Amino acid sequence: SLWSAAPSIPLQLMECPFNSTAVALGFEQLPAHWLRHYPRRSVSRAQLLAAYRGLKGWGRTQFMIQRGALRYTPSKPTGCVLRRTPILAWSLLELLERYPDLPDVVLPFNCRDKPTFWYPDGPQPQGAYEIGTTAVPHDGKPALVFSYTTGHSFSDVPFPDYTFWGLPYARILPWGQWLADQETAVASRWESKRDQILWVGTTGVKNGNLGFSSHPLRARFAQCGPKSFG
Repeated sequence: SLWSAAPSIPLQLMECPFNSTAVALGFEQLPAHWLRHYPRRSVSRAQLLAAYRGLKGWGRTQFMIQRGALRYTPSKPTGCVLRRTPILAWSLLELLERYPDLPDVVLPFNCRDKPTFWYPDGPQPQGAYEIGTTAVPHDGKPALVFSYTTGHSFSDVPFPDYTFWGLPYARILPWGQWLADQETAVASRWESKRDQILWVGTTGVKNGNLGFSSHPLRARFAQCGPKSFG
């Protein structure tokens, strides 16, 4: 087991007590928290369109649920890296399979690995990188888009990245089945783990000249290559 391989760890560090009821209640309150700025029917079609156009053309896509059917409704230019558009479509189709009576809704997505829209009355972007890769709504209202990442200064509503839950063509099992398999998987046993760490990423394309740029910290991470770790 994990702890038999690390007998020197103090007992108090091995225990992680928490109130499961409070945790479950906290999760149930998250949707209302992230959507607190958008009462029912408070976002106009013009606002959705403006928010969608404010996203980077290479990192956005859009779907619509209408009468229980999923429709792909992007405006060009559009596109998501790493096959995120079909992955997102798959997740929404599975959502509709479980909840076929969802109301009609338009879903603009920011599929980059960072949020886009700052709250108009909060901190504002600083420096060339933030100014070039994020945005502030022109109408003074929080912009509604769904993103894989967000922060306390951003209005982007978090949406889970479905690659963590199952991909049909990548042969990644559904989350519940994957967890069950790890109970007996040899590769996941503590004594089978290696003393190695792997970082994968990109430092951008010609400093963003092709419309793609990465956080400056990635350039520092890129220096941690094989020559540094052996």
